[in-house]
Amino acid sequence: MFGHLFRFLFVYPPVAFARGRLSLLSGAPRWLLAAAVAAAIVVPAWHLRRRLGRLTPRMAAVGALQAAMLVLLLLLLWRPALVVSTIVPRQNIAVILLDDSASMALDEPARMEQVKKTFAAGSPLLARVAERFQVRLYRFSESAARIPTAAALTAAGQATCLDESLSEALADLKGLPLGAVVVVSDGADNGAAANQGALAELKARRVPLHAVGVGREHFTRDLQVDDVFTASTVPAGGVASASVTITQEGYEGKAVALEVRENGTPIHSVPVRFDRPSQTVTARVNFTPRSPGVKEYAFSLPVQPDEAIARNNSVTRVIAVEERRSRLLYVEGEPRWEYKFIRRALEDDPSMQLTCLLRTSANKFYRQGVESEKTLETGFPKQDELFTYEGLLLGNIEATFFSHDDLQAIYDFVSRRGGGLLLLGGRRALADGGYQNTLLNDLVPVALPSSGGPTFLRREARPELTAQGRDAPMLQLAADAQKSAARWRALPPLGDYQRTGEPKAGTVVLSQALAAGERAPLPLLAAQRFGRGRAFLFATGSSWRWRMELDHKDDSHQLFWRQLLRGLISDTPPPVRVTTDRPLYRDGRRVEVRAEVRDKKFQAVEDAIVTAAVTAPDGSRREIPLEWSGREEGLFSAAVELGGTGLFAVEAVARRSGAGAEEIGRGTAYFQRTEGTLEFYNAQQNRPLLAALAEETGGRYYPLDKAGNLPDEMMYSEGGVTEQNAHELWHLPAVLLLLLALKGTEWGLRKVWGSV
Repeated sequence: MFGHLFRFLFVYPPVAFARGRLSLLSGAPRWLLAAAVAAAIVVPAWHLRRRLGRLTPRMAAVGALQAAMLVLLLLLLWRPALVVSTIVPRQNIAVILLDDSASMALDEPARMEQVKKTFAAGSPLLARVAERFQVRLYRFSESAARIPTAAALTAAGQATCLDESLSEALADLKGLPLGAVVVVSDGADNGAAANQGALAELKARRVPLHAVGVGREHFTRDLQVDDVFTASTVPAGGVASASVTITQEGYEGKAVALEVRENGTPIHSVPVRFDRPSQTVTARVNFTPRSPGVKEYAFSLPVQPDEAIARNNSVTRVIAVEERRSRLLYVEGEPRWEYKFIRRALEDDPSMQLTCLLRTSANKFYRQGVESEKTLETGFPKQDELFTYEGLLLGNIEATFFSHDDLQAIYDFVSRRGGGLLLLGGRRALADGGYQNTLLNDLVPVALPSSGGPTFLRREARPELTAQGRDAPMLQLAADAQKSAARWRALPPLGDYQRTGEPKAGTVVLSQALAAGERAPLPLLAAQRFGRGRAFLFATGSSWRWRMELDHKDDSHQLFWRQLLRGLISDTPPPVRVTTDRPLYRDGRRVEVRAEVRDKKFQAVEDAIVTAAVTAPDGSRREIPLEWSGREEGLFSAAVELGGTGLFAVEAVARRSGAGAEEIGRGTAYFQRTEGTLEFYNAQQNRPLLAALAEETGGRYYPLDKAGNLPDEMMYSEGGVTEQNAHELWHLPAVLLLLLALKGTEWGLRKVWGSV
């Protein structure tokens, strides 16, 4: 409607005015026009004032209308014109790229059928484009290929790679006069990160790209599992936790079951309720792996009968359920109940070996859980021995027990080795033990008081999880979140707690102590990142009461300590840690393999020889050398193109350079690759992307049902073979109407006000 009205009033389309420039074709000097305009403004006002003796508001209004009409007539005498570049008919090529990916088979009628009908051979739209251009059609998905007609489209492409496909089409036309580019797509660009090289080339050649959007911009009803965040490794017997992001349209008030399957077998489900017509929610699901090994876990929503797309309801992740035995060191200053019950909680856990150094009296120590007579033979271990552990617990022991070298070793254990440190409460711990005056003060997740008397109080306090604690995998006392919360509420009160200062910046408080006489809840369990490792605070020495005061069949105390210590060391890295840039590659072939290499002292090694072997699902093996990345200390990486689908394993081996080639260490990682799935995620029309591509090059966006305006738009281009046209504007209907409006308004005012 607007377009037709604009053409009636201004003869030429809006794009001509947007891309053209206004010029005056008269040869008369411009200064003469300026003088005439000034006179046209001043003379009517002077005449009215002279005739009537004074200039009233009514006189000013009539004078302004007369002056405006005179100015407009003067401008018309100087022959205003619109100068615009247009393509020379039939001398330029118009490239039309038609999306041929799998998402074009969606909707009813299918997007592909709509495109075939609109761009069919002999269709009105294509015929009008062919009057002005030599037309070349291309299909594109992962790549671009020329086709004779739109009938060749099949909607079988497994990805939509806009930038790569556009680059290929431009390379095919190198050296030829290109006048316009049209991209017909739903905009579901899911190729590699675009470098925008094709857009830069179009801008340099001044060729506009026009985008035609296909498909619905919103689905009436659809469920989609967007992503899953979970640990890549879990100790056998532990509770795994996953954060699942879900997007839904049209299911307000409905609850669906998020199901977890281990290698195809259902093992757990949680309800997810939607309370808005359209929303993105995050669901937390905890589950217990059934057995050790490398397992595929699918996180799925049931397909609804009226759902737009069924193939975006599930996401898989690979988790290595490890049966290895992790080593932890526990240093305790006295044989207290807390020490005894922590050891009991871990007695039957095959995944953890707890080595203990217990001070029984002055200068006398008792070693428990040692591997040999030499373990902890001289007391607290030196740095090399300390670094063989993954976690360190410091109980009720004063800071002066440790030498300066010991304190430095603990600091480096967390910051450089990446180990987990747990500080327990006690009458000689934390501020009462003088830790605020040592190097370890930086590691404590909360501020420690420097004065004010004892901070360890033998008063009852009830533990309460914070919002972050309720979601933390390490604090799950049952696979079901509601049952876990119920078990926490049933825990008896603690018999003591440590009064501390405020949490430091970056600290996450997972649990609080609620005690009578305290003005506010106190941090009970808190954690912070420090360097490559993590430091935890458990500000009490009486969790043993959870074991003594509950029913003998209740294993909450045992589960708490097992889960907490697994969480303490869950991120502790080995000397060689292998990762990939993504856990799941939907159709993507390029995989970046990374290996972080450290020596026995966990110093970064930058001159290592690192080789990675990638084992495909079919058993084939491919070795690739990794090069130092230059981005981070000790980081080696390489990109590799892979085909096939399923579970891939990457094993990296790092060796010393030079003679002997001593092995530094090795590590393994796993990832998955799928094909034909990415097209069904976020498959609604991406209008913002298409509009942005067009705007970047000076083109326009059109929905498919408005594509009939495209031929008129395409002819206004500065690319290819063009000519400049000057269109005079004096005869525009808008000009005549403006003249009539000015004179008619003046006449009307005179009629209403009388003679002026």
